[in-house]
Amino acid sequence: MLGDYEGVPCKYTSPLQSLTASVPTVYQPGCADVLCGTAQIEDAKKIASTADAVVIIVGSDLSIETETVDRVNITLPGQQQTLFAKYNPKITSILWVGFPGEAGGAAIADVIFGQYNPSGRLTMTWYPQSFVEKVEMTDMNEA
Repeated sequence: MLGDYEGVPCKYTSPLQSLTASVPTVYQPGCADVLCGTAQIEDAKKIASTADAVVIIVGSDLSIETETVDRVNITLPGQQQTLFAKYNPKITSILWVGFPGEAGGAAIADVIFGQYNPSGRLTMTWYPQSFVEKVEMTDMNEA
């Protein structure tokens, strides 16, 4: 959640801490770490089947990309995408937050629970997986 241009945070709040402070929460990690070599799909599905709502948090951290460390592709690391890749009409929204900083967890909870409506536009283009597989991420020729 923190980028690499930060000092020591005074008080870091994770999304899990903020969600738990707002509603009764059951937590099931879908992956052991960001690299997600093995996704615990069945455990995650079992917990999700008992929930009124599910929040899946995926992404990268500074082990994937930072100063002097470049990503090798623009997809989610490891098997993270398998946690939600199957089409499901119950998926109602996607919230992209980047590296939101030390209060990012609270900001995410505020958006989820309607305390704040970002009503913004993306600052970049999201390409379909098929595009990612056909064009090198360093190709700037607008294929």
